Amino acid sequence: MDTNPERGRLLFLQEYPEDDVSCFISTAKSVFDYLRLAELLKGVKRADEKDGHSHWFGFLPERAYVVGVDPATEFGADKSAIVVLDVLDYPRVFQVAGWSGKLRDDLLANEIVKVALEFGSPLVVVENNSIGVGVLNNIVKSGYTRLYYQSDPL
Repeated sequence: MDTNPERGRLLFLQEYPEDDVSCFISTAKSVFDYLRLAELLKGVKRADEKDGHSHWFGFLPERAYVVGVDPATEFGADKSAIVVLDVLDYPRVFQVAGWSGKLRDDLLANEIVKVALEFGSPLVVVENNSIGVGVLNNIVKSGYTRLYYQSDPL
């Protein structure tokens, strides 16, 4: 019989989750020790939330950042996502800020530029799927020039 009180608490949370972390506790055998994961989660810094933005760390001029964008239409279930990554210590990369929501492509472009300027005008990488092309065109119209692009080999 297992007498570990922490394991019992986690088994309870697995069936009756109280938040967005405990709802993903699994009953199946896992390669990860869920008690160790729960212990590690205690040390994770909660993001500061403001105006739909999540910030774990603010801009530091001595760091190097990249902004990644996964655009989505303003309709449907999918949301657009903007992530700011600190890449100075690559391959050790940290997400320092993020945003997700539903905006028209022109408004999403404005949000991307706003986030990029907040982090010192880093390289911005936008997925160039169908909606991404419109977002990229609007970023170019804004005058922001630090954009990743892929040249067509033809």
